[in-house]
Amino acid sequence: MHLLLSNPQVLRLFIAQALFWSCSMTGIIFTAIVGLRLAPAAGLATLPLALLMLGGLLALQPLAGLMQRRGRRAGFLIGALAGVLGGLISALSLWLDSFTLLCIGALPIGAYQASAMYYRFAALEAVSDAFKGRATACVIGGGVLAALIAPTLGHMARDLAGVPFAGTYLLIASLAALGFMVLAGLPSTSGKPATRADAAAVSWQALLARPTIRAAVLTTAAGHGLMILVMNATPLAMHGEGLDLQASGQVIQWHMLGMFLPA
Repeated sequence: MHLLLSNPQVLRLFIAQALFWSCSMTGIIFTAIVGLRLAPAAGLATLPLALLMLGGLLALQPLAGLMQRRGRRAGFLIGALAGVLGGLISALSLWLDSFTLLCIGALPIGAYQASAMYYRFAALEAVSDAFKGRATACVIGGGVLAALIAPTLGHMARDLAGVPFAGTYLLIASLAALGFMVLAGLPSTSGKPATRADAAAVSWQALLARPTIRAAVLTTAAGHGLMILVMNATPLAMHGEGLDLQASGQVIQWHMLGMFLPA
């Protein structure tokens, strides 16, 4: 807590993490059910969530290159703006009853997710070596705050726009906009290389030749694969058993607490 209160950069990154995971958690609870409602076939219900992950994958490398050249703040701000755009397009999909727009809206939300994965690394650059572990834990711990507030916010917003669930995506756009404002307060040089020599490219082959890198990739792939399967399937499975979205939200809430409390 002392680190959060004494270091403005870590505090901003903690808040930005909480806002992002509030968006993400809201999308996880509602998107598969909305997809089931709009999709031409039930088997396509989770396609928007798959496209969200694809959007994140496609955005990772360009965002990394941008942050290498311009600093982390530039990448974070573009990511947050992508979240705003994705939320607005997804809300529009419900007003227009368009599954295609729901799928399109998922792609920029994925880019927002990609940018948020770098928040923890920006925290490492904001503190001395003695506090790097604590700074990372503080930022990741923003997910705990998201787990506590996101289900309630999502259910409060779902019917506010006149069309069922449209308010949920307007909430995502609003939270991403708040994230943009929080991240705009980071130093413009945050994470920016001091010289071009520091930014020398390393080939994929050279990276994957390192056992630590290979282990990290495989562990992340397995962990995220299991997480995505559980989080995407749970709302649909519970809906199929006649349970409401509030019950699904509670399950996802405990899942998120399990993800972030150990930090």
